[in-house]
Amino acid sequence: MARRVFFSFHFDDSWRANQVRMANVVGGAEVAGFYDHSLYEEKKRGSDAIRREILKQLDGTSVTVVLIGTHTAARPWVDFEIRESIKRGNGLVGITIHHLGAPPWPGAPAYLWGPSQPGNWPPALPTGTPVYIWDPTRREAFARVIEEAAQRGERLKAVKQLGQRRAFAMKPPPTVGASLADMIRRKQQAQRIARALAPPPPPRTAFDIEALLREYRIKRILGGGD
Repeated sequence: MARRVFFSFHFDDSWRANQVRMANVVGGAEVAGFYDHSLYEEKKRGSDAIRREILKQLDGTSVTVVLIGTHTAARPWVDFEIRESIKRGNGLVGITIHHLGAPPWPGAPAYLWGPSQPGNWPPALPTGTPVYIWDPTRREAFARVIEEAAQRGERLKAVKQLGQRRAFAMKPPPTVGASLADMIRRKQQAQRIARALAPPPPPRTAFDIEALLREYRIKRILGGGD
């Protein structure tokens, strides 16, 4: 199954990130997360424009690959991309790229020209996320890693949906239903109280056979019939 993969990285690592991108590590799936440099000129575009573009690029993705360079952990937009990926249920994979050489633009900081020091994981990357060192000779292995991440994301989505359905099934009735139930309960309670306060019926007495016979005889004598 083709996967649409979002790549999250520090823009200064673009050349290194493109080495991963051009290696077709995603096995032919559509790639997202590579933007024009002007997008990150916050003073010109504003943070809202960056946020909208990131959300647009994340739409429809199932895996987020975080490319970790020396300074990636300090980039707030990388953390934002990771958090939004988690909200969508994307599978996550980390790949370190600090060791890759890069011929950037003239005047770029020295650390961009070649292998640099390892960097910390971005704070938003959950503990336990698998992180690998990029090796261009193992493209097929990384394609499998991405597919496994997509399957993990699908399982997490299924578990989340199941939990939501169970929570809905256990949800108490709405306020209107609860009020109706209270009215019925109060009515039944009032009926029980009324029965308890009502005067008791007169006790039944045994038939007085003699009185009954006398009454019968009187009726016969007076012609009152049977």
